[in-house]
Amino acid sequence: MRRFLGRSVLSHQIDCAIALGCQSIFCLVDGVGQDVVECQHRAERAGARFQTIGSTHALPKLVRGGDEVIALADGLLVDPDILTEKLPGKAAVLTFPIDNVAGLDFERLDADRAWAGALVIGGDRMECLRQLPPDADAASTLMRIALQSGAPAILLDPAILTEGRWGATVREDGLAAREQAWIGRQVATTGFCAPGQAIAERIGLRLARDIVGRRMERAPILAALVFGLLAGLATILDKPIIGLALALPMAFCIPIATIIEHVGRSVQQDTSPPTALRIMRIASDVLLVAIVAQALPPIGDFAWLGLFVSVVLFLVLYNGAHSALLPVRALFADRIVLLAILLVGGIIGVLLPLAAGLVIVALLVMMAKRITAD
Repeated sequence: MRRFLGRSVLSHQIDCAIALGCQSIFCLVDGVGQDVVECQHRAERAGARFQTIGSTHALPKLVRGGDEVIALADGLLVDPDILTEKLPGKAAVLTFPIDNVAGLDFERLDADRAWAGALVIGGDRMECLRQLPPDADAASTLMRIALQSGAPAILLDPAILTEGRWGATVREDGLAAREQAWIGRQVATTGFCAPGQAIAERIGLRLARDIVGRRMERAPILAALVFGLLAGLATILDKPIIGLALALPMAFCIPIATIIEHVGRSVQQDTSPPTALRIMRIASDVLLVAIVAQALPPIGDFAWLGLFVSVVLFLVLYNGAHSALLPVRALFADRIVLLAILLVGGIIGVLLPLAAGLVIVALLVMMAKRITAD
């Protein structure tokens, strides 16, 4: 069974049926495998009845004459929101201009149009299926029955094809391109004014297509956790510079994990807050405060000043990430760049003046917003 972002295409069609408010979902399949069982559970969790059928002749027995039947072609992959918007509540067949779907595996209707793979038909027309072979293509047959019954053909804007929001999944190369386009629409990446964050997020975008919905989906957040634990252990063992070095890949993994988590939740249509990542981000900043405080050299008899400088640095950066000028907010939040700078400072022995200098620069940048506003 073809897959899109770690889930079967059928599972995405179930999402469309749920978004359209379907009360019963009938799936024409040769056998019941794990993917079909998962689709059944997905439909039932949403309150819909799911039933598999082995032939088109079973449909007339299951559908009442007053029902409105929505049929999706095998392999049709479409965003639920766009299908909900385009599909009317009465009998109709959705089409595309034939010139815009050449080579895209849509069924040709005539010289000017191709079927878009979705339709609405009255339940009273299901009896026509009894006159056809039981192994006939159900969706294609219903399309022709609907047109012969006088259902209007609605022409769709072909722009949704180029946007990757509607298409067939017959060709694997096209499916890969659609996966990448879909991921790009779900995530707003950081600009390169925050280079560390920007690079990590783009790596996350690339990885998302390969690991979302698979066992490796949790790998980035687990890697961040492991590097964080090692960085903490190094700091406890009085090796804070090593701790900074180990914290750098931790900081790199967190944005990657954030992107993959966001894409995974979008695929699953999960709207619950990402609690684990939120805790991870807070814990990582607490860890970085401790590492930097340990790495700073003693300041006279005031050993606590190292912790003070570290806390002030991160508080200023946190505040700047929310209130500085918009073009530099992402840079304030870029822990990868920060750790790279602090690591270099720690290695060459100028960590204290460097940390103090970063605080002063950050405060001056934040003051620039107030001066600009005045």
